Formats: sequence, C-alpha cells, structure tokens
Amino acid sequence: MSHELLLEDIRTELEQLDAAALQSIRKIIDRAKRPRFRAPEAGRRSTVPLIDIEGPLPFVGENLTPAEYESLPLEQRGRLTLQLKEKNHYWLQEKFATLNAAWLVVVDGKAIASGKSLKDEPMPPQILEICRRTGKFPFVFISV
Repeated sequence: MSHELLLEDIRTELEQLDAAALQSIRKIIDRAKRPRFRAPEAGRRSTVPLIDIEGPLPFVGENLTPAEYESLPLEQRGRLTLQLKEKNHYWLQEKFATLNAAWLVVVDGKAIASGKSLKDEPMPPQILEICRRTGKFPFVFISV
C-alpha cells in the first residue's frame, strides 16, 4: 500500500471515531513527537552520575533490642516483619538463592543463619540465644 493510500485509509477510519477515541489518538501522536532519550555518544561524557548497581544490595532496616521487640503488640511485630520483607524483597531473593535456603535469620543487615528446610527453622530457644549473643531480636524470613 502506497503512502497516499495509507493516509486516505486512516482518514476514513478517523472520520468514524468518537471524540474520546480521537483524543486518545492525539495523545499517542503527541507522545510520538517528543524527543527520545539518546545515550551519550562514545566520545562524549555524560554529566549524570551513575549509581553502582553491580555492588551487593544492602538490607534496609534495623533490628530492635529484645526489650523493644517484646514491648510491641503482636500485630505490630507482624507488620514490621512484613514491611521489612517488602522493602528487602530483592536482597532476600538474592540471599535465598545464593544460600539455597528455605529460611534466613538476619541481624544487622547480615544473614547470620540459614537452613535448607523448614524442619530446621530456628525455634524460640535458638532465637533467645541469638538475642543473648547479639543484643538484638533477629528477623526470621521464610522463602516463598
């Protein structure tokens, strides 16, 4: 189909559209006219600083002391763990994969224990021992 025939075909189609459809098409055309991002040419240096995404992801969040953790209502404890799991989704995925783990214990942004099966997940006595050794209440995350 020649260029002229294509334009005539489009005009015919446009005449049959309602105002909302025409407005949508206008937005698409306007968007297509915008200048596109161009990567800097090899000889030119960019003035935009780049973030090092090759380094390890940091864990975001701090462990509470056992007393601080125990003072929280049960609902808030669960919410804290869920928020940290969401914030650290990629970090946790990476650790679960690297350690081939079903669960992780995290203190001060480091996975200090892990296990390949939920059968050996830390129980309250082990968690209390971690609290005693570190002075922090550990976060226990389960792989899903």
